[in-house]
Amino acid sequence: MVCGILGFVGLKNNIPNTPNLPNNPEEAANMLLTFCQMETYLLQKQIDSLKKKFINEGGFRENLFKQRVQRKITGQ
Repeated sequence: MVCGILGFVGLKNNIPNTPNLPNNPEEAANMLLTFCQMETYLLQKQIDSLKKKFINEGGFRENLFKQRVQRKITGQ
């Protein structure tokens, strides 16, 4: 079933980004399990990315402190 302007499969026309669950309970459970696995994968990628950024660039407070110290050194 293709719905909407963008042609997403299984989406309701009146509620964007809301999937239609299959009528078969086993298929619906498999779809929900797939969504959970996708979410877990994407969240882990985001966490890994944030860890890498923190290691390379430091944290928010750390960067503010560096800017304050630099401002005091330059006298601006």
